[in-house]
Amino acid sequence: MLAFDTKTDKVLWRDTLLPKEGCRCLALDEERGLLYALSYPRDHFIVYDIKKRQRRDIGRIGSINAQVLFIDKQHRVWTSDDHGHLVRYDPEKGRLERSLLTLPHNSLMQTGWHSVLYDAVSSPDGECVYAVTWIASSYLVRIWLHEGEWGRVENLGPVT
Repeated sequence: MLAFDTKTDKVLWRDTLLPKEGCRCLALDEERGLLYALSYPRDHFIVYDIKKRQRRDIGRIGSINAQVLFIDKQHRVWTSDDHGHLVRYDPEKGRLERSLLTLPHNSLMQTGWHSVLYDAVSSPDGECVYAVTWIASSYLVRIWLHEGEWGRVENLGPVT
């Protein structure tokens, strides 16, 4: 990582976010000054405090790396695990949580394994996220983040 001052054209500091690993995706919580990452290949959830320049490894999510992280209005960070369960990190609790809900998949020929979130974009009002899954016979979903304990996953159908 690199902090660069564009006014002075100077590097302010640099740091290693994920030693000896790559990064599948990042999400920035600007209000809290926290950067979230999923490591590759070990699939660990990392929290990096930009002011303190401190990294915390919160834990491993699985073996199939999700490709996306997104942040809701409550500053919780969402992704998915190997079997299509929603996973979120709540900074107030300081831990990962796993839902019983799973992402849509073709249940006639699939168990949901490898159904991870691949791409996602927030609606303009931040009430929901539109995403696609990374699995044979992918699906488009809309996740209503603030409905109930784990939100509501709406299946918008298969995509090609």
